[in-house]
Amino acid sequence: MLENKDPSRIYSKIFCENLVVMYCGKYVKYGRLIPNKKKTKKSPKEVMDLMLLPGKDKKKNPLSMMNVTFGESIEVIKIVETAKKNVLQIEAFDHREKILSIITWDFDENVEVNLKQCVPNPDDSVAYNIVKGMNLKMNYLINQHHVIDLEYNIPIRQTSVDQQLDPECVSYI
Repeated sequence: MLENKDPSRIYSKIFCENLVVMYCGKYVKYGRLIPNKKKTKKSPKEVMDLMLLPGKDKKKNPLSMMNVTFGESIEVIKIVETAKKNVLQIEAFDHREKILSIITWDFDENVEVNLKQCVPNPDDSVAYNIVKGMNLKMNYLINQHHVIDLEYNIPIRQTSVDQQLDPECVSYI
């Protein structure tokens, strides 16, 4: 589990003001931050302003597992914020199958919202990157051939649009 991993390889980040997400390898855990009631103006610097919201049972770990089980060959590469509060996009790579997955996850409900999977071409000179969206978009996946809207999983731009179709034989309507 995450607790047994090398601490130098465990990543954590605070999203949307109070959502803390930690990941390492195939494991993702999350929790909520709340103001520390023990912090006063006279408290020493070592007393933190925020603390993890305790679990229902005070002795339980305040971090929850994401409600998904990744296979042994899958590694979470990075997590990206979207325009929607507590909805994040998890970039994971399956090293055995060579599949890149972008999982849109609602951490309030602990459920998957959307999934985009693709097989990156190792000959591409540009890597696959998640780019922050505008307004209520769920971000974009960009590579050298496409810009893909991750809300609807459709390409919104392609570099190679010539499909060698004969307009006399093919109807576009």
